Amino acid sequence: MTYKQATDYIDSFLIFGSKLGLERIIKLLNDLGNPQDKLKFIHVAGTNGKGSTSKFTASILTQAGYKTGMFISPYIINFRERFQVNGEMICKKDLCEIVEQIKQVVDAYPKEELPTEFEIVTAIGMMYFYRQKCDVVVLEVGLGGRFDSTNVIKNPLCSVICSISIDHTEQLGDTIEKIAFEKAGIIKQNCKTVLYPIQAEETIKVVREVCKQKHSNFTIANQDEITIVKSTLNGDIVNYKGQEIKLPIAGGYQPLNFLTAVLAIQKSGFKVSDEDIKKGAEQAYFPARLQLVSNNPKILIDGAHNPDGIRSLKEHLKKYFDKPIAVIGMMKDKDTDKVLSEIAPLFCEIHTVTVNNPRSMTADDLKTKAEKYCDKVIAEKSLENAVLNAKNTKKDICICGSFYLCSDALKFF
Repeated sequence: MTYKQATDYIDSFLIFGSKLGLERIIKLLNDLGNPQDKLKFIHVAGTNGKGSTSKFTASILTQAGYKTGMFISPYIINFRERFQVNGEMICKKDLCEIVEQIKQVVDAYPKEELPTEFEIVTAIGMMYFYRQKCDVVVLEVGLGGRFDSTNVIKNPLCSVICSISIDHTEQLGDTIEKIAFEKAGIIKQNCKTVLYPIQAEETIKVVREVCKQKHSNFTIANQDEITIVKSTLNGDIVNYKGQEIKLPIAGGYQPLNFLTAVLAIQKSGFKVSDEDIKKGAEQAYFPARLQLVSNNPKILIDGAHNPDGIRSLKEHLKKYFDKPIAVIGMMKDKDTDKVLSEIAPLFCEIHTVTVNNPRSMTADDLKTKAEKYCDKVIAEKSLENAVLNAKNTKKDICICGSFYLCSDALKFF
């Protein structure tokens, strides 16, 4: 099996969409020998920040000498980003061998028992991290928590709940309490739980109650342990327990994601020094999170697409940019009016694009919506045209609205 054949095989399961539930992944992993039962996990859920928190966690543990797996969703540029060990992506050879093994099992299933694409991806991760004999795996939830396929694991060292806000309401519910309950579904009996410090009272109440029922040791990260020394376009310099650390992921919430990651590591029982924390955090890198890809003009790429993420992008733009041009593409199942009402007035003009995804809103439809909030809006034929036309103005640029858009945009830079 070639690498293309392997990825084509994985993509062939996209037709089954996203189906929450654990029955299929339990069967698949059981037929593969349950590699997940031989691994240790730090399990990370949340609406915003779970990717950055996972990266901080994995980077610090790697710096401390632990062989650390990291499973992330979604990937930004390369599919192999989903499976990393000590910061290195899975090699094509290993991916092909694992996919072949999975295919031999799945080919025997009747149609009604076929897994989804994300369940195949989850199984690849579990097999790869077992093959690599990882000391620990930082496991990012795909969607929700309770019925996400990553929740097939039994007893994580720590369950981490990052910032929770309204998103994916069709699958998770339309209130903060319902969404928090789904995210808290990763909390297991007698295991540790760590909660990101700034949460709605409803979220804290739900998570605390689930922890009580599961006899889980519950800790909220203490934001008083960290102060911002200096904010920059490329990230914050913070003071954490007396030492200054340069966080390379920009955004006002990143110091608290870092704080949550450190607490999760400590609660999981790993020994990490102050130097490990500093060096590990300073080496953390995560694309498409307020990522500056050019200084002259300034070009910012950000994948925010829900209220909290958009709020962070808005604050960043107001602080460091003066009426830039926007290149925006969005999914039609997102609250586009809410997003545009927040950020569109910050731009001197907007170029809308159709994202390379079946769920994308068309450039023309997005233009119609954006015109309510910005005087000059242009529907572009392609992302490439949008970026080139925006760059020709010599003005600063913000590319935003979807991680799928950011993935394609980063290929230009």
